[in-house]
Amino acid sequence: MKSIVLKIEPRRDLLLPFSHFHALQGLVYELLRYDPALSGELHNKRNGNTDSLKLFCFSELHGRHSIEDRKLVFPGPFFFEVRSAVDIIVDTIAERVMRDSVIKVDGCVCRVSGMWTDSIAFKTGALELRANTPITAYRTGVDKIRTYYSPAEREFYEIVSNNLAKKFRLLNGREYEEEFSFSCLSPGRCKKVVARYKGDYITAFLGDYRLEASGELLDAAYYCGLGGKNSMGFGFIDLK
Repeated sequence: MKSIVLKIEPRRDLLLPFSHFHALQGLVYELLRYDPALSGELHNKRNGNTDSLKLFCFSELHGRHSIEDRKLVFPGPFFFEVRSAVDIIVDTIAERVMRDSVIKVDGCVCRVSGMWTDSIAFKTGALELRANTPITAYRTGVDKIRTYYSPAEREFYEIVSNNLAKKFRLLNGREYEEEFSFSCLSPGRCKKVVARYKGDYITAFLGDYRLEASGELLDAAYYCGLGGKNSMGFGFIDLK
């Protein structure tokens, strides 16, 4: 389980829409195309390893920026982090950047001027977490319509917890049999985000959360994200 932080410098101002999950996901996949076999597996839904390979998440862009004409404007260097429970994801990104530091972020040509990798193994206990990107929890009905839940509803915690147990099973090949608890520190203060992704609208929530579990499950939450759609940019968490 590894993380990689990239320091990125745009050649001109980077302009992004408020909902830019697709643009950042595109950056991750551009970097992963350095390994054609890996990229092919990630896009092949019939491959049994696809779910495991998609156990990665990525952060928002961090750096000085402004808002102009309903766009986020990043004039100078910014930072972007990718984490994964599958080492080949981070290793491939690192190899790609070492081979060629020029990348594109939503069509804007940039250069990676710095790179750091890290790996943390958590001990059993409780972590207070802050959602760097919003957490989404939903159920899909027989009519294929999604119902989204908020931190004010118990279904939100059930769905996030079940999803985390599924990630553990994918990573370890066995069921998670220990007790754990996931809660929100201030449900009334969570910020609702309705994000657009490829024409779809996804409801998710920023806020502060608490997860008490074994070290293995804490690792899964940190490196895979919480809730659904992590490989699309949702549920990336920071230690509060």
